[in-house]
Amino acid sequence: MKRFEFQLGSLLRLRAQAKQLAELRQAQALNRLEDARRHVSELEHELAGVCQPSADNALDRPIAATLLAQRGSVEAIQRQLIAARQSVTDANRAYEKAMDAYKELAIQVESLETLREHQRDVHQEQVEKQVQTQLDENVLRQWDTAKRDAGRHIQ
Repeated sequence: MKRFEFQLGSLLRLRAQAKQLAELRQAQALNRLEDARRHVSELEHELAGVCQPSADNALDRPIAATLLAQRGSVEAIQRQLIAARQSVTDANRAYEKAMDAYKELAIQVESLETLREHQRDVHQEQVEKQVQTQLDENVLRQWDTAKRDAGRHIQ
């Protein structure tokens, strides 16, 4: 009997490659998300630092000038923070999309692998059945030949 060949083998290979690519894209999306979160954290830390008056500023400038400079810095940081938080939202959405794509491909690959294993098992059963049938036929032929030979010796 011929060797087992999975008819959808090329599709399985393509899906497995696509799964690996999706896994890579998922990791890249996660890195972008972590970078965006880190940037938000840095901006929040910077904003907290600007809002706290330092001893140096109190001695060098009048209070009104210090407050005006702080206000400008605070507004600029707040604008950056809004943009950075939007980046986190966008990066999170992209990560979820990449994760969904990976999950879908993983399910497809697993299904194809399960189908391949099932078909391999069926093929193996057919091979074993064919081998057993051939053995049975050989035994019956030998038995029939031995029976005929025994009948000739008796006559």
